Amino acid sequence: MIVLDVTIVAIALPVVQSDLGLSSALLGWVVTVYPLVFGCCLLAAGRLADRVGRRRTFVIGLLVFGGASLACALAPTGPVLLAGRAAQGLGAALVSPAALALVTAARPSGDERRRALGWWTAAAAGGGASGWVLGGVVSGWLDWRWVFLVNVPVCLVCAALAPRLLAESRARLRRLRWRVLGRRAVLGPNGVAAVLTATTTPAVLLCTLHAQQRLGLSPVMAGLLFPPFNVAVIAASLLGPRITRGAIPGGLLAIAAGAGLLALHLAIPTMLVAFVLMGAGLGVASVASTAQGTEAVDADDQGVASALLATSAQLGTALGLAVFLPTGFVPVAALAFIIAVSWQGLDMEVRSERRPRCATG
Repeated sequence: MIVLDVTIVAIALPVVQSDLGLSSALLGWVVTVYPLVFGCCLLAAGRLADRVGRRRTFVIGLLVFGGASLACALAPTGPVLLAGRAAQGLGAALVSPAALALVTAARPSGDERRRALGWWTAAAAGGGASGWVLGGVVSGWLDWRWVFLVNVPVCLVCAALAPRLLAESRARLRRLRWRVLGRRAVLGPNGVAAVLTATTTPAVLLCTLHAQQRLGLSPVMAGLLFPPFNVAVIAASLLGPRITRGAIPGGLLAIAAGAGLLALHLAIPTMLVAFVLMGAGLGVASVASTAQGTEAVDADDQGVASALLATSAQLGTALGLAVFLPTGFVPVAALAFIIAVSWQGLDMEVRSERRPRCATG
């Protein structure tokens, strides 16, 4: 739901613009303000989760997100919608690191953690990918306001069930060890998380706009182009834990290939093939980067480590939209290819840095 709210709104933008009379500049902020506030608040929210309790922070975040979604659905003007989107970003920042920290606290290390992270990534990446379909269907068949209203009952149900289903956990340490977060074993996976969203989100949004504005497809028909992307993301996320080597560069190369294909010929058949390549690359590389980023820190720092990964992903989304929407697919393919080629040397440094820590317990 948290990741889905970036993409489900993006495909409904033409309808929102028409209904509220938004300018093109203001329309872009309807998408951008959410990941921007989300990303800026994540580290503080992750630290809050470690200190006051991850389950408690999770529930508070759900209530904030649900209330903000209701405000967006009832927004009479563009500025009110932007304020609601900003509040959604705050709620999402509280939910995301707390939820991931609850997962990693329940599965401290090893294959069990990677399998749990595979399901986590499948839910997150699959949710974001599904937003392209759901946004088109909801805004086309109902009304764009339902894009936000659907969040409200989900948030209320999850907030009610969380105290019964989730065990509370918090950090024992009072002070955050910032030097731990500056290690290459932490920064490398976070850089990958940023690149993954910076490349895939604008590429898919460009396809969405092209399908509606140039090919004349309705929001519903444009949304129905995306099931191959959804299936590829989910399948690759679940298979990702079985791939022990080469997951990150392999995933980035698949994204580069998909973006390159779109740069050569932007038509529906090439979109479908590119979506499979990019979805598979996103799923495989996301599991690997999340696992490496959380395994590199101790249990007491899981909330902040989770927040840092989510921050990287959200800032990658915001920067990718700002940089690549005007420039197109070629820079997207180039960035993914360069990072994939460069990762091998960095990964060797990361592994060598991680070994002494493991050896000393």
